Amino acid sequence: MTDLWQELERLRSENAELRRRLGLQVNDPAEKEWTKPTRSFLQVGQPPLTADSSSAEKITCFRNLFRGREDVYAVHWINERTGKKGYAPAVEDPWNSRKGKPKKYLPLTDHAIHDHLVGEKVIGCSGVKRLGSGLALTHFLV
Repeated sequence: MTDLWQELERLRSENAELRRRLGLQVNDPAEKEWTKPTRSFLQVGQPPLTADSSSAEKITCFRNLFRGREDVYAVHWINERTGKKGYAPAVEDPWNSRKGKPKKYLPLTDHAIHDHLVGEKVIGCSGVKRLGSGLALTHFLV
């Protein structure tokens, strides 16, 4: 796995040099908030996930692959009448939130991930990444 991180750094340096040559903005890699996974199922010597892997192992793998905000997640919705589809923040009581009550957003839990992995619902997560002096919101729909 160390070789992969070294290759990633080499490619970032090469990309920065090419951007300099083309006169494009070069992003400082130090500003990026990339983090290495705390536990990777892709490490040498680590058994691969299989259908027999426990739910906890699959949820841990999912959390390592799809990092984002933990305080809220999105749920997929479809309007059966119009066919319109989209994602909306998961809230405690979505039907009462229109009655002027404040929304209570649901955090991303292992239970929500489990429901996603078994096909009971489709969820998405979003991450905030620092770009220069501002913040940019990046969505990762899964």
